[in-house]
Amino acid sequence: MLHLLPVATSSSPVTLASCQLNTLGESYLAYVDLDINFFGDYGVLAMFFTEKGVEAYGVILMKPPGEGIGVYAMAGDQNNWYYMSTLSGSKLNVTLVLDIDYRLLKVVLINSSRYFEVKTLISPRSFVVLASNATGAKSPPPVVALEGYVVYASNTSLLNVLDPLYPTVRNFTKLCGSLTPVFTSPVTSPTEETTTPTTYAPPGAQFRWTVLLVLVLLVAVIALFIRLVTGERGSPGP
Repeated sequence: MLHLLPVATSSSPVTLASCQLNTLGESYLAYVDLDINFFGDYGVLAMFFTEKGVEAYGVILMKPPGEGIGVYAMAGDQNNWYYMSTLSGSKLNVTLVLDIDYRLLKVVLINSSRYFEVKTLISPRSFVVLASNATGAKSPPPVVALEGYVVYASNTSLLNVLDPLYPTVRNFTKLCGSLTPVFTSPVTSPTEETTTPTTYAPPGAQFRWTVLLVLVLLVAVIALFIRLVTGERGSPGP
């Protein structure tokens, strides 16, 4: 069954997926498969692990006016977000691995994977996929079809998992996931994907200066996202 999602505002982001992480692990893996049909100016699309507050571990897509869709890794608070690339095409597969022991966030996009050191890390309590527009009701949010997602926890590192849908490591637990598409509107057929070798990116990469002012607004939106998500669920227990 297809689930039609409502139009979002900056105060009411659309939640495409939400998962409570009730199993503590040393490593967490999330795989997200989606199609993007529309991504207008000030659009925001984020997928991340979070514990509480304004810290997030994952990926955020943002579109300043007149610019392409920027893809940023989130490795903590807003001071630890790193520009990765400009999105091309409508098909997006994202694999996120959050390793508590190694204090690393691994982000795998369609054609590359990169690692980011995590300075402050608490075991995450939830994983969410959210969409909105920084201008609220004045502009539509991204039109996205979430084809599927899955989240795992393990007491063994998941950094080297090659197939996120079928991890081969021992002692892993599937926490949540669905292969039922979730739509914000009808979508077109997916495009083909390619893969290139892994590269390493140390922390410290800076945002492009030409979009910094606009990103201040967009950063505020994702911070609101996280507060809303944690606020809706209340403070997690010990």
